[in-house]
Amino acid sequence: MNLNPLVSATWLFENLENPNLVILDASPRENKSNLIPEFTSIQIKGARKFDMETVFLDKENPIPNMIPN
Repeated sequence: MNLNPLVSATWLFENLENPNLVILDASPRENKSNLIPEFTSIQIKGARKFDMETVFLDKENPIPNMIPN
């Protein structure tokens, strides 16, 4: 069993039906460069929203976009 949180696209495709797999989508709603995403409606099947902008953010840290300890 691979316990590495970062996997290849091939591995993900082959394991999408695994009931123990948790996929977190940390896509930002907007970005500082004002780039418009090309594929806004595409999402990995079963991905859960991981809100790094308001929920999982260390607001006390002077470095932007840091996750709490």
